[in-house]
Amino acid sequence: MAGRMPRRYRLIDYRAVRESVPISRILEHWAFQPKVGWDDRLRGRCLLADCGESNRSLSIDRERSLWYCFACRRGGDQLELWRLVRGVSLYVAALELCALVGRPVPYLR
Repeated sequence: MAGRMPRRYRLIDYRAVRESVPISRILEHWAFQPKVGWDDRLRGRCLLADCGESNRSLSIDRERSLWYCFACRRGGDQLELWRLVRGVSLYVAALELCALVGRPVPYLR
């Protein structure tokens, strides 16, 4: 049975998690203070602990819930940001984000 998930794990609909948790909610949770902002775009200090960045290296697109750090050259969506900052797996990140916004975890059937 190699390649199968243990019974205790249920498959999560990660797309549904991404759609239900905007990146702005995560930034609010971490009290992110942008250095520059216009429309739905923000620039500020990278949230990743191992990034040796400048004050405006992190670029965030709130409309699309995407981020990119020009210093450490990492980016992605809000789920990836949560995963990297918290140092957890994608599965645990999805569970934590659902708990953060008070929504049930969208499991696949």
